[in-house]
Amino acid sequence: MFFGLSGIVGFVIDSFVLYLLKDSLGLYVARLVSFMTAVFSTWLFNRTITFSEQDSGYSKAKEF
Repeated sequence: MFFGLSGIVGFVIDSFVLYLLKDSLGLYVARLVSFMTAVFSTWLFNRTITFSEQDSGYSKAKEF
């Protein structure tokens, strides 16, 4: 359930950041920023909530 919720959260963040930045940065740069923001937010959500009980054995940077 939480894994699916993280996808919804990522989509909402992606859409919000894209529409927030598209007029000032242009569509392509805003899309890059919104995508990276969504990737980071879904990773963080999954790391702290969805898979909080599991340890990957990797550093945070390598895990990302």
